[in-house]
Amino acid sequence: MTASPPPSTDPCKPTTPPAPGDSTKCKPLAAAPEAPKLPDSKVCPQPCQCPTPPGGTPTDCLDILIKDQATRVKQAVRAKEFVDELTAIQGEVASAQADYTQARYKDLLKIWQDQDKLIADLVQKLVCAVPCWECLLECRLCPELTDIRKLEDELNGTGALTKDVFSLIDLQFWHQRNVTQMQARVYRIKLVLSAWEKPSGTLGDVLDKNGKLIEDTQKIIATDSAKAVYDVFMTLLPRHWAIRPRKVASSIQDKFVKICKCDDGTPDDCCGPDVGIVSLRNRLLGPLPYIVDPADFPGIICCVATERLAPASDQLAAAQAALAATTSLIEQKTKQIADKTSNIETSFKAELGNPIDCGQYKKKDPPPTAPPPPPPAPPDGSYQGDTEQPDQTAR
Repeated sequence: MTASPPPSTDPCKPTTPPAPGDSTKCKPLAAAPEAPKLPDSKVCPQPCQCPTPPGGTPTDCLDILIKDQATRVKQAVRAKEFVDELTAIQGEVASAQADYTQARYKDLLKIWQDQDKLIADLVQKLVCAVPCWECLLECRLCPELTDIRKLEDELNGTGALTKDVFSLIDLQFWHQRNVTQMQARVYRIKLVLSAWEKPSGTLGDVLDKNGKLIEDTQKIIATDSAKAVYDVFMTLLPRHWAIRPRKVASSIQDKFVKICKCDDGTPDDCCGPDVGIVSLRNRLLGPLPYIVDPADFPGIICCVATERLAPASDQLAAAQAALAATTSLIEQKTKQIADKTSNIETSFKAELGNPIDCGQYKKKDPPPTAPPPPPPAPPDGSYQGDTEQPDQTAR
């Protein structure tokens, strides 16, 4: 029997081909949505020839420059935070590799396989004791999960961001929702990476809990079948399935795992762990690592950090900067309105002498009037009479 290769000290250079975390399987993260444009302001036609206003023609070049630099500052702050996050992840990976050895992996795998058989037997006993289990779940449990999802959709919204804005306030709301969605995605990815910080200890703890739940449920199938059904389908099965080794077959039928069809999500598991939007059942459990060969562990973490966390963090930084710039612009416009309103008389009288030089204020020449179009020719080209002559039949 050949010895296993020593664990790599570089989290981005696994010792074996990282099939579960192969970044070549990852599609690029979806591009961030583009903010809609405000409609152009109405142009009031000027009927007069006017001199250059006092102080010269106003320009917004400095406003644009300030906005651009403020955006860069905001992105730089987020970049600094991301460097600190990556440094922490690097330290956790090195620590985890020391604990998550080949021997530990084989022990965890053996326990999971033994529990898989026990759970399969337990489920068969449970569905025999409660033959209406499927409709019971569909009628009593699944609607509860669906109602929660509906409430979340009402609160947070669904679908793409609007493409139409008609004010800076509309645009600010657009950026706020965009930032909220970006933050939620980065938070999901961080939670998944956090779950993998100590896979040896976390997996051992989950297996211990599952083992106790198997024993406890065996005792209450006849006396408290409602609790048994809930514990098995809401906790035991999803938790057992979440940590399953991806290359090992299970004795449990899919119909017992995949329940509540409307409680679905949007998976994104190109690196192995799912960093997408998960089902409510799995969200209640929280993200968990799964049993994997230690040689593949660093590649999985590196893939998630490189292919998902980094681009998601960049998009969040850009979204936060855009929101900050729009908020600043609203504050600036609000101040301009107040200042101009309080200075209407002062601005009007600025640089006006006494008497007023009316030679500088003249009306523009009216545009030339176009001649009326000729009357249309008759369809057949025949003579229709002189339209300028009075009607002869009236005499």
